[in-house]
Amino acid sequence: MSRIVFLDLETTGLDPARHEVWEIGLIDTSLYSTPRSDIMFMTMSEAHLWRIYPDLAKADPAALTKNQFYRVTENTRTPGDGNVQTGHVCDLAADACPQLKHMIGEDRHFHWSPAPVVAETLARILDGAVVVGANPSFDRDFLRPFLAANGHAYTAHYRPICITAVGFGFLYGRHGRPGDIAAVPDLDWPLSSDQVSRALGVDPDKYERHTALGDAAWVRAQWDAIIGGGHA
Repeated sequence: MSRIVFLDLETTGLDPARHEVWEIGLIDTSLYSTPRSDIMFMTMSEAHLWRIYPDLAKADPAALTKNQFYRVTENTRTPGDGNVQTGHVCDLAADACPQLKHMIGEDRHFHWSPAPVVAETLARILDGAVVVGANPSFDRDFLRPFLAANGHAYTAHYRPICITAVGFGFLYGRHGRPGDIAAVPDLDWPLSSDQVSRALGVDPDKYERHTALGDAAWVRAQWDAIIGGGHA
C-alpha cells in the first residue's frame, strides 16, 4: 500500500543555507485503489503540527510577516519550559485525546517541540511516502538539512508532487486545446496557485493560509477535487 503525505512548512526565510523551519504541518494518509476503479480514496488520515523555536536573529523580517510568526506563536509556550511535546492534531477535543492533553498545558497553550523529537517522528512518517505540497521542492530543501542536523535523513519518494502543476494539467486536459492556455478558465501565465485552486472549485480563502497545517489541508482539498477521493 502506497502512502501519501500532504506537507507544508513555514520558515524564517527562503534560503535553506541561512534560514530555518519553525512550523511543520502534515496530513499522513494511506492511499489505495478500489478493485473496480482507478479512483483513489483517502483513509486513516492523521494530521500533525509541530513548532520548533528558530534563531530569529537570522530571520528575514518579510518572511515572518508573511507567515505571521508573532501572531501564530503568541500563545505558544516559550522554549525550556520543561513541558514541550511532539505536535499532534486530531478530531477529538483536547480533553478527549491523551496526546493532546500532554501537548496543550493547563494554560491551553501550544508548546514548542524539541527539534530532535520532531526530526525522528517526521523522518519515520516521511520514509517511503509520496509528498504532495504547494511547492514541495522548497519543503524538501529545508527538511533535508533540518533532519540531517538532528541525526536523520529525508527518505521520502524522490519525486514529490506539486499540486499546482497537477491541477493545471488536470484543467488543461479537461478544458484546453493544444497550445491554447486561454482555453483553460480563469488562469493566467505564469500560474497562480490561488487561481488554479479556484478553478478546481477549492476556495483558498477558506483555509488559514501561510500556516503549515492550513496550507496542508488546502493542498489536500485540491487533491481530493482532482482525484475524487473522500475524507476518511
